[in-house]
Amino acid sequence: MMRRRRRAFLPRGRHKLFVWLVLVLASLFGGFSLPGRVVSVADGDTLIVVTTGGEVRKIRLYGIDCPESLQAWGKEAAVFSRSLVLFAEVSLEEMDTDQYGRSVAIVTLADGRVLNEELLQQGYAWVYSGYCKAARCRYWQSLENAARNKKIGLWRDKKPVPPWRWRRLHT
Repeated sequence: MMRRRRRAFLPRGRHKLFVWLVLVLASLFGGFSLPGRVVSVADGDTLIVVTTGGEVRKIRLYGIDCPESLQAWGKEAAVFSRSLVLFAEVSLEEMDTDQYGRSVAIVTLADGRVLNEELLQQGYAWVYSGYCKAARCRYWQSLENAARNKKIGLWRDKKPVPPWRWRRLHT
């Protein structure tokens, strides 16, 4: 008796392309999210989150850079982040891991607001264009520009210093 070969889901050699396409679409349209609770806010763009599985993760916000703690507007950025997410349930969309082993993520609050975007809208962050490569980064740039035009937050200063430049001068 001859066996019929089952047809593969994808033609030979196309599996890698399929996996790549799924990952690209997930990054564009909101990929895999990890629920957790924020237990600490180190500064405007760095959080400690305990996932629902009990894992403690240090999170660096994706695509933005807040002033450093000792820099002008650094404390205000941290206070703003704390006011939104400290002890709150959040969802993490992990985008990368940085050189310090932190998860780099987009953080969504239970009400659907995105912390990364809120910091930009309120003038507490820059779009970190060297690292912000997702499709939404253009939109985020428009949020930063709107805050700059309205002179909100750090944009009240005549010449605010981006954190990446401040770090170079102070390390």
